[in-house]
Amino acid sequence: MSDLTLILLSAGNSSRFGMNVKKQWLRIDHNPLWQFVTKRLSSTGLFSDVIVTAHADEVSFMKYYGDFTIVEGGRTRQESLRNALSAVKSKYVIVTDIARACIDPMFIRKLIDHREKADCIVPFLSMSDTVVYKDNTIERSDVKRIQTPQLSNTESLRAALQSKTDYTDESSAIVANGGSRYFIEGHEDAHKITYLSDLKAMPCLHKPSSDMLVGNGFDVHAFDKESEMVLGGVNIDVDFGFKAHSDGDVAIHALIDALLGAAGMGDIGMLFPDTDNAYKNIDSKGLLRETVVKIRQFGYEIVNADVTIMAQVPRLDRYKIKMRKALSAILQIEPSRMNIKATTTEKLGFVGRKEGVGVIATAALKGIPYDVVLLSTNISGQDYYSVIEAYKDSVVILMVSYISNDTVSKPLDTGAKDYILKPFMIEELIRKIEHFQEFEALKRQNKMYKDYLRHSLDGIKIEHDLENIKLPLFISSNFQKYTDLFVFSYAELKSRPMSFVSFKNSNALSEIASLPKNTFVYINDFQAIKKSDRRPFLDMIADMDVIVSSSESIEDVEYRVIEIKSDNNIFEQGDILPIEDYVKYIVLNYQHKFPDTELSKKLGISRKSLWEKRKKYGIIKKK
Repeated sequence: MSDLTLILLSAGNSSRFGMNVKKQWLRIDHNPLWQFVTKRLSSTGLFSDVIVTAHADEVSFMKYYGDFTIVEGGRTRQESLRNALSAVKSKYVIVTDIARACIDPMFIRKLIDHREKADCIVPFLSMSDTVVYKDNTIERSDVKRIQTPQLSNTESLRAALQSKTDYTDESSAIVANGGSRYFIEGHEDAHKITYLSDLKAMPCLHKPSSDMLVGNGFDVHAFDKESEMVLGGVNIDVDFGFKAHSDGDVAIHALIDALLGAAGMGDIGMLFPDTDNAYKNIDSKGLLRETVVKIRQFGYEIVNADVTIMAQVPRLDRYKIKMRKALSAILQIEPSRMNIKATTTEKLGFVGRKEGVGVIATAALKGIPYDVVLLSTNISGQDYYSVIEAYKDSVVILMVSYISNDTVSKPLDTGAKDYILKPFMIEELIRKIEHFQEFEALKRQNKMYKDYLRHSLDGIKIEHDLENIKLPLFISSNFQKYTDLFVFSYAELKSRPMSFVSFKNSNALSEIASLPKNTFVYINDFQAIKKSDRRPFLDMIADMDVIVSSSESIEDVEYRVIEIKSDNNIFEQGDILPIEDYVKYIVLNYQHKFPDTELSKKLGISRKSLWEKRKKYGIIKKK
């Protein structure tokens, strides 16, 4: 049986963190940060007990997350630690902060190996920079940066913490009380999360799960002739209300239960008990606002909500839009994601007897995602490949002390975006992050354009030797998409970026003149060029790589001209086709997409007429 207890301090307010979510409730995959760290360290099997301190408002919720001892924290770190020590029964105790999230479990063993050497075993980092204290430069070798976790003799720590002086770590309290401490070398990567920017130095953290979490809520209230009715955050113009401890807004109460259910945070009675006079006649919108704050503090984002109100009376049609707007504003979601429905029960039950109202609500949540992940590949035993895979949709930047296949090349091959050598300037890191975020946005945009082009040009074929095309080149076509396919296929074959200019733009000539000589340019709408611009343009492109297209025939140019005509009389140039040409076009282009029964129906003719038209036009349908 181990004689060692682990205490994890998680009762802080995260006032310096700078986000709505408290840092201990940041989502790491499916788990809040405090649970992730607790499970990571407790899985070593080194501890007889694991104790986690929690903010008073969070104790009941944290008990749902595992078989840990949850102790209510205090106003200060030291007070929280005193509370936790009251539950410790082992000879030794290791104390660490949830904010120091990526502690190597092997480092815990290192502390244990030295436990007999003093009352407190303390990891530290040396100073590499010049240190000035009260305008005096002091010897930096005399300065130590103290880290946690620290291992202490339990009784020594208990005695030391009886002091009224507030200490920021265990060793300082023990030494002040006459105890001893022993320093061991700390770990440079054992960073602590204090500010939002500190997340960038946490190699072990995974992004929140993309799973949706869904909860539902149900509530009923009886009518009361002495009350005013508030429903869905809106005053209802009737001469009765609801019997309730609060204002009786049954719709909001069901919605709160749905949100708490999705987050696994119990129910409205736990959060706002009706035995507490503080909630007597309270505005339920205030309760919903407080619930939303907690949901966000616990690392969740509200996706949508749906509320069904069952009421024989009053009629609610004219209030539904007002309810949607009022509730969506509190939930901080678009009104389109806050649905309100109202129905009767066809005079059945207590609702049908006009005795009260029932409400069912559903809500969906998701974890707040990360845009950027900083990953250290210098930590021995770290499985960074799984981290890179887990964050493949984020920008992963490697932080390395040296360059090798293991620290840089292999992780980059796996999907990391870039690396930066430690130590580094924060400005350089920000530059890399902004660069790759812009790059990823451009990649998504480029893919969208390429997908659209492929879809738009699907089914069109051209037969030209693109490999040996000489530029400048003019193309005359009655169908713009034929020219587009020709140009885009050529650019892809030659791996050439392309600029686009149309002569429908009055500044087209100056645009072309401003382009570098080696630019490949696709110039459209040659038929629209001004006569006065024609000769200057033809002279200008003599040494340029351009393809020029026109929807009309091209004459009197000194460059090669090819003509691409559609055999199917495609009609995207605004022409009005004869009925026969239209029918021929439809049969040629759609006979392989629809069976004859459906195709003839769409054309408004019989199957026999369709067969006769094929024969007339010489169209053969391939089997």
